[in-house]
Amino acid sequence: MPSTPNWFSLLNWKRLTVFQANQKRAELGSYPGVYAFTERRPTLLGGEVLYVGMTRQPLRRRLGVYLKDYDVKTRGNRRITPRGHKGARMIWSERNKLGDRNIIVHTAPFSGSRQETYLLEANLIHLLQPVCNTRDEELYHPLLDDDEIFFEPGFFEVPSV
Repeated sequence: MPSTPNWFSLLNWKRLTVFQANQKRAELGSYPGVYAFTERRPTLLGGEVLYVGMTRQPLRRRLGVYLKDYDVKTRGNRRITPRGHKGARMIWSERNKLGDRNIIVHTAPFSGSRQETYLLEANLIHLLQPVCNTRDEELYHPLLDDDEIFFEPGFFEVPSV
C-alpha cells in the first residue's frame, strides 16, 4: 500500500458496525461525504477494504442502499438478492457471510465541489485498494485516467460538522 498522504489525516473518519449503523441511522450524518466498508478491522489503513464510495447527498441516505436487509427468498430455484449496484451486492454478501457486527462502515464528511469529491474518491480508491472497486471500474471513473489525481497540500478543506 502507498504511504499515507497528509490529506488522509485531514478527514474526520467515524466508524460504526453495520449493526450499529442500522440501529443509529442518524449518526451516519445529514451531510455529503465519503465512505468505506471493512471486514472486522476498525481501521482503514493496513486492513482489507471492501468498498469505497462517495456521495453528494446525505451519507445517511446513500448508505441506506448498503444497509437494507433483503429477504433471502427463492423464486423457483433462484435466490432473490440485491440487483444493480455491484458494491451493494458485495456488501450484502459479506453481511450474510460474516454478520452485521463484523462489517464496519467508515464515514467522513466532505462537501467539496463535484470535481473535488470525485478526486477524493479516486485518491481513496488508489490509497486503500478496495476489493470491490475493480481496476476496470477505475478506468471509467471521471478522474482516474487523469495524470494528476493526487491531492496537493491544501487542495481542499474538510468541513467541520
